[in-house]
Amino acid sequence: MSNALLTVLAESLSDPVLRRWRLGRLFGRWPAVKEPEAQLKPFLDGLTNVAAQPPAGVLPDLPRRLPRHPARLVLAGRAIELQPTKTAAVFQMSLPASAQYALQCFSWLPRQPDLSPDWVSELWRAWVERAPRPGQGDTVWHPDTAAQRAVNLLDFARRVGLPGPRKKTLEVLGAHLRLILERLDYRLGTSAVTQGHAVYRLGLDLGEEAAAQHGMAILTTEARRLIGRSGVVLAESTGQHLRLTRCYADAWLAARRHHRPEAFRLAAFLRPMLAVVPALTLPGGLPEIGDMPGDWPADMLAGLGAGGDPATGWGRLLTAEDRAALAALGAGTGLYDLDLLRSDGWLRADFGPWSGLWHAAPQGWGGMTGQGHQDLGACELHFGGRPLFVDPGSPPPFRGDRAAELFRTAAAHGGLTIGGHDPYPPARPFYSDDFRREIAGAPPVLASEHDGVSLVFDSYRRLGGPRQCSRRWRFGDGGMVVDDRILGTGRYLVERRFVTPLTAVADATGVTLMGGGRKIRITGDAPAQVHQGCRWAADGTELPLSLVVFAARVNLPWQGRLTVAPVDDAG
Repeated sequence: MSNALLTVLAESLSDPVLRRWRLGRLFGRWPAVKEPEAQLKPFLDGLTNVAAQPPAGVLPDLPRRLPRHPARLVLAGRAIELQPTKTAAVFQMSLPASAQYALQCFSWLPRQPDLSPDWVSELWRAWVERAPRPGQGDTVWHPDTAAQRAVNLLDFARRVGLPGPRKKTLEVLGAHLRLILERLDYRLGTSAVTQGHAVYRLGLDLGEEAAAQHGMAILTTEARRLIGRSGVVLAESTGQHLRLTRCYADAWLAARRHHRPEAFRLAAFLRPMLAVVPALTLPGGLPEIGDMPGDWPADMLAGLGAGGDPATGWGRLLTAEDRAALAALGAGTGLYDLDLLRSDGWLRADFGPWSGLWHAAPQGWGGMTGQGHQDLGACELHFGGRPLFVDPGSPPPFRGDRAAELFRTAAAHGGLTIGGHDPYPPARPFYSDDFRREIAGAPPVLASEHDGVSLVFDSYRRLGGPRQCSRRWRFGDGGMVVDDRILGTGRYLVERRFVTPLTAVADATGVTLMGGGRKIRITGDAPAQVHQGCRWAADGTELPLSLVVFAARVNLPWQGRLTVAPVDDAG
C-alpha cells in the first residue's frame, strides 16, 4: 500500500467530517471545488515572460566602508554582538530557529533602521557569499522568505543605497524575482499578496517592466478575492489585515514614486483598508485575533491606525513626503461602515466604558486563508480603555506547528464549547458550500442590539444532540451579563471561558480579576477554575495570561448566565 493511500486513510479515520466528504465524493454527491491556482495562474500565464538576464536596476550605489565600531544585531529578541574584525561571524553561529529565520529574511533591517550602513553592507556581502543556490527544499529560498528579504533590502537601498558589489547584488535580486514567480504560493491569498508585492517592487526598482506587470496582476487579483466590501481583509486576522494594508500602501507609494498609472487602482484598493483600521482597534490597542504575522507585527504597523504615530515602526522607513501622502489618502477615506464590517465577519460595539470586538466568519467555517482561529463565541473586551478579556494571538514560528495548532483551538480562547469540541470542524478548502451547510447548519448570525451583542449558531448539530446555540452579551451600569442557551437533547460537558491579562483568583463563588489598580468579579452557575497561560510580544517575550473556565455537565436543553462586574473596594 502506498504512503499516499495510507495518509488518506489515516486522515479519514481521525476526521469524521473528512470521511463523510470523501464518501460523498465517491458516490458523486459533492462537486469538486476550483483551486485558487486555477483562478490566478491563467491570468499570469497571459503576461509577458520575465527576462532571465540580470536586471540593470535603478537604485543608487552604497559605497563600501568597513565597519570601525562594534554593533548589536537583534534577532527575534536575541542580541548578537558584531565585531569589526569578524563581520561574517553571525552567519557561522548556531542560532535558535527564530533568530536564524530573522537573520535570513533580513527582518532586522526595518527593526533597526539606525544600524550603521557600513554594517548592513558587510552583512549583505556575507550573506551573498554564503547563501546556497536556490533549491526546492531550502528554507533560505522559500518564496515567503525570499520576498521578505528582497523588500527589506530594496527599502534600505532606496533610503541609503544598494549594497555591493552592484553586479552581484543585482544578479541575486534577479534570482529572488524569478524564484518568487516560479514558486508563487496560490494556496494562501495572504502569501500571494506579500509575494506579489515583492515582485512588483522588484520589477519597479530593477527596471523590469514585465515583472512589475506580474506583481500588479497578483495584487489586483488577490485584492478582488481577499478584500471584503467593508475594506477588511478576509483572513479572519487583525494582524493579517494590517500586514496586507502595508503591502498595498507600500505598492501604492512605489507606484507614485515611479509615476505609474496603476497608482490610482492601488489607491482604490487601499482606501477602504485604511478606513476600517479604527474599527478594529479598541481603546487599549489592536486585538490580536487570528494568526499574527511574525514579519510585520502589529506594533511595527501601529502608525497605520487612528492615533498611531506615523513616524514609528514601518512609517519611520518612509520619507516625510511619503508619510504625508499616506496620511492624506487616509484622511480622505471617510467613516467605516459597521454594517458592512459585520457582514464581513467583524462586529465593533461600544457601551459606556465597555468596548468590544467580536468575530464570526461569515460562513462559520474557517476562511480561505486558514489563518483564523476557533474563536466563535469569544470577544476581545476592553473596560475603561484597558484590555479585560483578550484573544491569545498566536505563538512565534519557532514554537513549532503543535503550538500553533493549540493556539488555534477553542480551548485557548474565550467562548463556549460543547463536549470538548471546537465550534466548527477543521475546514478543508475543497469542501463545497452545500456540504458545509449539511454538517454545520446555517452560518452564524452576529448582531448588535440596543444594550449588547447576540450570536446564534448551529455548528454543534454535527454532534447529534445539540441544536441551536445562542450567546448574548448585555451591558449596563452594573457590568456585563452573558446569557447562554443550547437547544437539543442529551447530556454534554459545557465549558465557558474567559482569557484575561489580569491576575485571576478562583474561590467557591466565582473568580476575582486584579491588575492595574482595578478589581473585577466574575460569577456564574457552575464551578470555576483558573489555568495559567501566555501570549507572546513581538520580540518573542512571553506575557502571562489567565484562562478562567466555568465547566459543568448539563442536560439539554440548557441555559446559563455569567456576570462580570467591577468591584468597588470602598463599598
